[in-house]
Amino acid sequence: MLPDHVGLTWKQDSESDVDVSASAPIPAEIGICVDESETEGAPPVEDAKEDGMVEKMAMWFSEMKATRPEILRAVPAWCVLQSCGKHLNSKLTKKEKARLYAFSRQVEEIDEFWSHSWHGRTFWKVWSLLFVKNSWPALIISCFLAALMALFFALGLLPGWVKMSNYAPSEPHAYCVWSLVTGVLSYVLVIIFWRPRGKVFVDLFCIHQANPKLKAEGLLSLGAILKKSKAMLVMWDETYLKRLWCVFELAAFLQSHRGVQARGGSLLFKPIALAPATFANIMMFCLLAGLDLSPFAETFTNPFVRFSLVFLSVSVVVCPLLIWSRSMTTLKNQLESFSVSETRCHCCDSNHVDAKGEAVECDREIIMTTIRSWFGSVESFEEAVKVDVQRELQNQLGVSPFGFWWIIHAGLPVLLTQVFEKPAAIFRYGDTSWSLAIAFAGIAWYVLIVPINFGSVEFLVRKTHQTTWGRGFGGTSLLVFAAGCVYLSCHMIYFLCMESFDPLLGALIFFPIAALVFTLIWCKR
Repeated sequence: MLPDHVGLTWKQDSESDVDVSASAPIPAEIGICVDESETEGAPPVEDAKEDGMVEKMAMWFSEMKATRPEILRAVPAWCVLQSCGKHLNSKLTKKEKARLYAFSRQVEEIDEFWSHSWHGRTFWKVWSLLFVKNSWPALIISCFLAALMALFFALGLLPGWVKMSNYAPSEPHAYCVWSLVTGVLSYVLVIIFWRPRGKVFVDLFCIHQANPKLKAEGLLSLGAILKKSKAMLVMWDETYLKRLWCVFELAAFLQSHRGVQARGGSLLFKPIALAPATFANIMMFCLLAGLDLSPFAETFTNPFVRFSLVFLSVSVVVCPLLIWSRSMTTLKNQLESFSVSETRCHCCDSNHVDAKGEAVECDREIIMTTIRSWFGSVESFEEAVKVDVQRELQNQLGVSPFGFWWIIHAGLPVLLTQVFEKPAAIFRYGDTSWSLAIAFAGIAWYVLIVPINFGSVEFLVRKTHQTTWGRGFGGTSLLVFAAGCVYLSCHMIYFLCMESFDPLLGALIFFPIAALVFTLIWCKR
């Protein structure tokens, strides 16, 4: 989202560290005067209206032209996300914001336009962006290092501890958590420190926040910037559709990419709840896997203790899904009742008066005029948002809150333990058949059983949340119990297959059963 107030006149800030005296003037046909003097005050709103400035600005916006080629700028994605996105802090001083402009460069085309509300949770937003941009390099690197540690352990090059196994030779043998610790730690570190490629537009970096002339040109060129953007990444939270400038960015993108939406992929929605949900589940899986592999695992053989751990882990899965379900319900309600007239902007919230008590022009009038020129009427735009955005949400979020590939990342500890850690321990013991069987069954757990559990929990969350009783403590408790039963049922099927047949045959039988259940639960829309 852009700064809250556009304004029709700009006063040169004495703190600006950019010399624009030699830069090209704003096109005369717009008729906007940038006041670069040191005098106090700005022209009154009435003067601006008499000059027809609102109509001129709206016309310029609607034509989606840049004031000059140099104003079309982008910044490398890694620059925005370095140091955990410290630059996205809205409390930066004007001088600090001005320095960010030097990170951006003139470009011919922008890979992604990052749209967000400055009123959302900054921490969640940053971590969601880190996950979106860095999760695949993190997954690949962590799997490679975990596999390497598993190989070293299987060959006896790393130490471990001796314990009994649940599904393996009956004699005690060496176990460890080298792959689990290395994999999860490297995953988190790569998420934080990887430098993602791609040229992105972020207002703090690409629109000068201290120099009024450059800021004016950047705002006037917003339509051209969106038109030159291949994709728009929306970091959604409950405040997004309530902010006028966020809505305007969405309108401009829909207008400039008509026909592209049908092919998919150009409008990307990511709820900022993505971050806490991802890392909560990774930590939960780590806890369970670590307890299972630890030398104290015999302590948890008591059925009551194990069942308690199961329901505790299910609760960790259910809570983020409940948060997501409520957020999605809010989003759907916002879309169904979406109205531009109900959005808010800073100028209206401040009664069109700046910090010095002087009148400022209303952004809403400019934006509404522009939307009418693009879509014919405000009502047509509202319908486009309801239909197009709803369709994109369904295509991208599907039956799961964050999609199948999100679960592949959230379930990483399952891969590290079931496919790397346990097979390596059994191979070190000398039983190759059991080692291969556990590894093959582990793949089924990772790509099928974990999504089955998430899919069924999400289905139950969606169904119970639609009822009044499902939103209270009783409904949540029943939901946790039902989800725990699904989890234990998968374990029971796994136990029967592995104990009733030869290990490899049992794994081969378990895989198609899991695939069938996955198809019924996950793929059914």
